[in-house]
Amino acid sequence: MHMSGPAIPWFQMQQRTRPFRSWNEMKRAIEIEFEPTLFESPRESLFKLQQQGTVSEYYTEFITLANRTNIEPAEALRDCFISGLRMDIRREVKAQCPTSLMRAVSLAKLYEDKFSSSFKTTPGPNPYRPPHYKTPSNPPLKQPLRTSLPPLLPTPPHTTQNQHPATPIKRLTPAEQQLKRDKGLCYWCDEKFTPHHKPIAAATTGKPGARTSSFVECNEGNTRAFVHGMEVQVLIDGGSSDSFIQPRVAKFLKLPVHPAPRFQVMVGNFDVMEVEGRLPSLEVSIQGHSINIPDVYVLHVAGGDLVLGATWLKTLKAHIADYDALFIKFLHEGKFITIKGEETTTPRHAQFNHMKRLINTDAVAAVFTLQLAQDEWSEPPNLELPPNLSPKLVLLLQNYAHVFKMPSGLPPTREHDHSIPLMEGAQPVKIKPYRYPHSQEAQIESMIQQIFCTDYRALNALTVKDCFPIPTVDELLDELYGSQYFSKLDLRSGYHQILVTPEDRHKTAFRTHQGHYEWLVMPFGLTNAPTIFQCLMNTIFQPFLRKFVLVFFYDILVFSASWKTHLYHLEVVLKVLQREHLYAKISKCTFGTQQINYLGHTIEGNGVHMDKDKVQAVLEWPQPRNIKQLRGFLGLTGYYRRFIKGYASLASPLTELLIKNAFQWNQKATKAFLSLKQAITSEPVLALPNFEVPFEIETDASGIGVGAVLIQNKHPIAYFSKKMSSLIQKQSAYVRELYAITEALAKFRHYLLGKRFIIRTNQQSLKSLLDQTLSTPEQQKWLHKFMGYDFEIKYKPGVQNTAADALSRCFFAAWTCLRMINFNPSYNNESTQGHRTTSINRLVVPQNSGIIPLILKEYHDTKVGGHSRIAKTATRISKTANTLPAGLLQPLPVPSQIWEQICMDFITALPPAQGYSVIMVVIDRLSKFAHFLPLKQDFSSQQVAETFVQHIIKLHGFPRSIVSDRDKIFISKFWQQLFKLQGTTLSMSSAYHPQTDGQSEILNKTLEMYLRCYCFDNPKN
Repeated sequence: MHMSGPAIPWFQMQQRTRPFRSWNEMKRAIEIEFEPTLFESPRESLFKLQQQGTVSEYYTEFITLANRTNIEPAEALRDCFISGLRMDIRREVKAQCPTSLMRAVSLAKLYEDKFSSSFKTTPGPNPYRPPHYKTPSNPPLKQPLRTSLPPLLPTPPHTTQNQHPATPIKRLTPAEQQLKRDKGLCYWCDEKFTPHHKPIAAATTGKPGARTSSFVECNEGNTRAFVHGMEVQVLIDGGSSDSFIQPRVAKFLKLPVHPAPRFQVMVGNFDVMEVEGRLPSLEVSIQGHSINIPDVYVLHVAGGDLVLGATWLKTLKAHIADYDALFIKFLHEGKFITIKGEETTTPRHAQFNHMKRLINTDAVAAVFTLQLAQDEWSEPPNLELPPNLSPKLVLLLQNYAHVFKMPSGLPPTREHDHSIPLMEGAQPVKIKPYRYPHSQEAQIESMIQQIFCTDYRALNALTVKDCFPIPTVDELLDELYGSQYFSKLDLRSGYHQILVTPEDRHKTAFRTHQGHYEWLVMPFGLTNAPTIFQCLMNTIFQPFLRKFVLVFFYDILVFSASWKTHLYHLEVVLKVLQREHLYAKISKCTFGTQQINYLGHTIEGNGVHMDKDKVQAVLEWPQPRNIKQLRGFLGLTGYYRRFIKGYASLASPLTELLIKNAFQWNQKATKAFLSLKQAITSEPVLALPNFEVPFEIETDASGIGVGAVLIQNKHPIAYFSKKMSSLIQKQSAYVRELYAITEALAKFRHYLLGKRFIIRTNQQSLKSLLDQTLSTPEQQKWLHKFMGYDFEIKYKPGVQNTAADALSRCFFAAWTCLRMINFNPSYNNESTQGHRTTSINRLVVPQNSGIIPLILKEYHDTKVGGHSRIAKTATRISKTANTLPAGLLQPLPVPSQIWEQICMDFITALPPAQGYSVIMVVIDRLSKFAHFLPLKQDFSSQQVAETFVQHIIKLHGFPRSIVSDRDKIFISKFWQQLFKLQGTTLSMSSAYHPQTDGQSEILNKTLEMYLRCYCFDNPKN
């Protein structure tokens, strides 16, 4: 341990009076003696520390206090150091934005050297001062604070022999001395120092050819230089990230321009420009010094022919830049040089012939015309803001109040002014004006002064269409995941904020009773107006689009995850609108809410659902009476089809009425009309997609349509349904389920491509689709639709796959409903009251009963009666039934799909043929299509299952139910367990009652008849 100062006598006294017995005892005594008291706060002293002497002394005292504190992060320690610097040094250091404490210390020492005096002259009269400055009438002038470099001295006058100017003394700061010592330079002239070196004499010695020093004073900023012998204007800009050269200069000098990586540069007016090439190095001669500039990019940038930016300044290492005196000083090839900027020259009037010659030689970069104009931002309008806005938001909107005022003139000329290109050979549009009543003239005159839409159908037919892409609503809403705060801006007057190009204004002319008019701004009704407006909005918001701004024509949505960032994002958008002279209507805007209506949807942080106003409009929609009204209803409900389960199936009866000459409103259309209204009112809240989390798709196919649900974290994102064509409806369940998967992949492609996801289906045979050999035509036909996706198919029973199952079956439920038959109510009276009992306990029909003609007609005139004679007809009517009255029939349900319900049976004890003596019969109960499969006499349940999979499941998939008798194969545990795992229901006939499976019995009888006919020589065998 080393002690010094007051610690030594203290330690000696402790050793004499009370020696330490352990290390911990001595450490505790030192802490008690020398630890700061409770009233001493190193952190407080550090915050109050101010520079009193040099930067080095201040830094030493600063780190002494900082070591006794625990200040984090490092940026806080850096800011604390900068705040204690001297005012002039602190201002310069802050301008450089140092990233660390050591960088701030280095800059502070460098600027301390800059502000210190390097030259001081001895007392006495200055021989270079003109005589009139010595008159006592002129008061002394206070010299402003200048740099350490000497001022540029004027040419000295002739002096007499008695007058000898005082020799100036050059004083260097310790930093400059150390820098020159490290480089081996002379303190006076910056030349290499040798033992016999003689410094260059100062100019004040009066010797001819002498100079003040090797420092060449200059100003930083605009200066002139030579590139390959051509004089160019150079701008040294520390705020520029890279060095740039004008393309016309590079082209004129034939400089070797190499391809540059694609990147964009944001210039001072927030325009984004793209570089055109790169020069690996450029040799520039500036004020007699040859300097190599690395990595110069070719860019149309204003301000000079050549811009030297931060990449070149970094190569200079330590340097001094004075932005007041406008000079930069650095070490180049072993010696200090200074580059100065040119003084501002007084502009002169240009003559016409000079301007014409400059333009013809491509020497003029741009020509501008300036004229005085009234300041449009002079008087901010008064905003009528909602009362519940936060103070910070109100202040922000007040700062950009001009964005919400009514424009007072035409919009400015922009790059995207509206032009109307016509097809080749098109003639000017000339249409006879419509006749209208006299009472409408005043209304037409009023509309001309306001917003209205002109009928430009004839002009649009001759216009070349602009194919600029318009974003879809679903595509925009997918960008909102994680947002909690929203603001909506609605631009005023829409398209009228864009000018029509002067050469195309005559094409917009229209007639009224007052004369001809033509549009100066872009009107409503032109075919390319939406694309031009969307292109303008995409261009001005390009750096922020899809990051925190969505634009759909003149509806702008600003979204953010936190309140602080939302204020910043909103300010950025308002600044862009103010710069571009675009105006919003404050009454249609919404600011800083957590629930907002945008493009017919209500958006919240947890999801999106339908706008209540639009839902109410659907509920109040009257029953359509023609195709036009029906199209309007389907268009409004179709806008929200992603919210409605099974929209295609629900709307199928209505879409069938859109066929030509097929509009006939019926009961089925009424039910579909009401079902759509009910579905609109019970819509779910769809979650916003998070593209960092895997997606899942649940699919299902029924007899009419297919359905799918896109799911993420067990929350639905979008629903999809589609009605199948008549050809697909006749296919097997396997083919329909495979078709449902392919349609779902095509619908949700933009969500799924490039990511791994899961497909869940209730067709278990599709689970091994990716592993099996594709043998069926359908598999080979749709194979290409699966390419490019990374997915896994999992089986989900239909009982659990409720969402997709409902999407595909909602319309089929309407088909299975029994139609109510309205009988004549008088029949009930005749059957209950018209009969009477006689003494022999029989029911008779009275002679005057009105039911007698109906009974005779049923038993005689119908096809069943066959127009029999009187005696036969009377006998049939009076015949008494001698059988027990049958109860309610319980027939098997009619299948809705082919190969969904099948029957199975065996025909045994046949003559052997190639070793087979048994036929397994499998019948589809809907289409009556049958498979006849040969089996050997001693077949087992495993052989039957293999044959069933090979010939039935492979072609048609697993059925939903199988009807069979109680054969030992069908009641075996193997057979039962096999189909239980597949979700197939096994239905068996009751004992000694083959009528239950009449389908199989009839087909077996028919097949045996065919076999007898085939063996006609001996049919009994």
